[in-house]
Amino acid sequence: MKKIISVNLILLVVFVASSFSVSTTLLNDKNVIGTWEYNIPEASYEYQNGKLIIEKKEGKLTGHFLSDAENTTIEKVSFEENKLSFIYFFDTEGQEIELTFNLTIDKDKFRGSLSTPEGSMSMTGVKKK
Repeated sequence: MKKIISVNLILLVVFVASSFSVSTTLLNDKNVIGTWEYNIPEASYEYQNGKLIIEKKEGKLTGHFLSDAENTTIEKVSFEENKLSFIYFFDTEGQEIELTFNLTIDKDKFRGSLSTPEGSMSMTGVKKK
């Protein structure tokens, strides 16, 4: 009887452990590549909504923003452990400002922030199908 209980307990532990590992599965580059519709509520009106397009070229992630205001390239794109980060250089009145983006991808959504010299802003997005 003790042997049956021990075997059942071991099977239960293995099942629970495998369920946990499935729920924490990390995404890969394929999950982040595509078109994302974003929202930055604290940004100037013309930059609040648009598209973030992530691609893979020559084995590296690249991308650009597409909004009513402009179409601009992002740099230093990386995706590790469900975290997408990149830099965008914004030109305002002849002065170039570096914006740093740190986003957490959860299936077909992201949430995160962008850092500016004046502080940070929240950013959310949904992947277009």
